Amino acid sequence: MNRAAVIRCEFCAACDPYLDACALQRLCRPGQDRVAWRDQVATIIPTIGPLRSGHVLVVPHQHVTSIGRLTNGDLDRLETTVTAVRQRLEATYQEEVLLFEYGLNVPGGRRVEHAHLHVVPTASGRLYEHVADRLEARRILSLSDLPREPDLSYIFIETQQGERHVFRVQNDAQPRLRLRAILAPGIGADAEGDWEQAPRPDLVQRTLDDLRPTRRSSKALPQLTPARAPGAIAAS
Repeated sequence: MNRAAVIRCEFCAACDPYLDACALQRLCRPGQDRVAWRDQVATIIPTIGPLRSGHVLVVPHQHVTSIGRLTNGDLDRLETTVTAVRQRLEATYQEEVLLFEYGLNVPGGRRVEHAHLHVVPTASGRLYEHVADRLEARRILSLSDLPREPDLSYIFIETQQGERHVFRVQNDAQPRLRLRAILAPGIGADAEGDWEQAPRPDLVQRTLDDLRPTRRSSKALPQLTPARAPGAIAAS
């Protein structure tokens, strides 16, 4: 797949350091960088329609439908990234942090077909309780334990205590669980968590301001230079 085709993906566009215009950038203030930070495997950006300030996405540079479909090497590197993001949000917001992903491996099955991990400062256990009441959970230790099969989807949740759970979901499961909508009432968010209904540029901008590097935070999580040159966005 060539770069022109991949760049039609909104996440590929948002994570491309050489592209100025994308849906996320239009929610930022003039001159504000839409990227919180990046490393060699992923870019961290505010989600459009954050449920609250500090709601970010870990977006792998590799264009895949779910994090479980990354290479073993990228999954190992992503572990370091995810740990750093969790620690930064905990330190910035002085709150516990929840992580979740709907690894949907269905072509045309979602509005943006690019793997992304939600990271949200919240003490709410609503999301895990809701999903665990409906699907069978399996404890996993590492991201490399995520399902890899292209014909099977999954929900991944890492609780505030760091426990990791994966719930297998059939690709054709209906109705599909809307994870943001499930979590939204637990943290007082509006519009049922739908990012298109409520893009919330105020929270996007505030998140970027909150995560701006400082002398203190840069020691724990360095601001790294762009990981990929033009034309190097990967696809599979």
